[in-house]
Amino acid sequence: MKKHIHGIIVLLILASPLVTSAQTVQYYQTGEEFSGPMNSWKNVKTVFGAMGDGVTNDAPAINAALLAMKNSAADSFNVLYFPAGTYLINDSLYNPGNGYDGMTIVGEDPATTIISWNGNVGGSMFYLTGWYLKVSRLTFEGNNHAG
Repeated sequence: MKKHIHGIIVLLILASPLVTSAQTVQYYQTGEEFSGPMNSWKNVKTVFGAMGDGVTNDAPAINAALLAMKNSAADSFNVLYFPAGTYLINDSLYNPGNGYDGMTIVGEDPATTIISWNGNVGGSMFYLTGWYLKVSRLTFEGNNHAG
């Protein structure tokens, strides 16, 4: 009798439909590989003094980093790296003028590397000018205020 009951239970388990729910897979959950930071990359926190604490206005430090990238081909500084953190900005981020060709801005992980707007309503978070510019692995939060 015991064998018969176990057989029925196994049969019921195998015959019952699987119940699953829909899952949204977000970019940072795809299992992609990230190789970095590299030694040649400049760290916005350690080199330029950004805090990434979600409280300090990091716009001046980030803009100083962007300005340092101008005409960077001479010293091989073409990648600005953002480690995990929330970088609060009260002013627009920008790279003034020409000379930013080949510039790359990369964050550690879009789930944990956030640029958060705290400026005027309708203000612009980011202006980039140049050729072959890349921005990746960052989340931009306009907080319903950025233009």
